Amino acid sequence: MITSIIEKESTKAGSLVGSDVWIGGGVSIMPGITIRDNVVIGSGNVVTKDVPSGVIGVGNLCKVIRGITEEKINIHMLDMEYH
Repeated sequence: MITSIIEKESTKAGSLVGSDVWIGGGVSIMPGITIRDNVVIGSGNVVTKDVPSGVIGVGNLCKVIRGITEEKINIHMLDMEYH
């Protein structure tokens, strides 16, 4: 299950999650971590470091594997139109 977080929100632990962030099920975000805007975090990850804007993070411990480019977004949107 993937949860979309549309608006910025702070947790009680002081972590910050930006706009347009998708967080997979079972993700653990450690206290004080900042996840910037336009980020995808894969399911089951443990986020122990800040995550910059516009990236995909996966693994345990979470690592950035690549950026999210406008070209990739456009390709995905076109693919969705045909299915």
